Amino acid sequence: MEEAGLLQVLIVVSKCPGIYISEVIEKIDGTPKTVIKAVNRLEELGLIRTVKERKRKGEAIRRYLYPLEKGKKIGELLARIEEILSE
Repeated sequence: MEEAGLLQVLIVVSKCPGIYISEVIEKIDGTPKTVIKAVNRLEELGLIRTVKERKRKGEAIRRYLYPLEKGKKIGELLARIEEILSE
């Protein structure tokens, strides 16, 4: 699932900039460990960036995910491939 997880996370982040990790986990039906590993790898590859933020005092810090330019292009292409395969 590692490579598939990377691709799924990239597609979701490119479609939903600013999504946070728990939402990605729900959308791809992945485990927290798998998604966090994929996010870290995508950051290493320069495809996404993470912004850590706390909305309110006492609230947990969330990691918001944004595609970088190259990641957005690749994510859009992967999403299109998925569409074609499901036709």
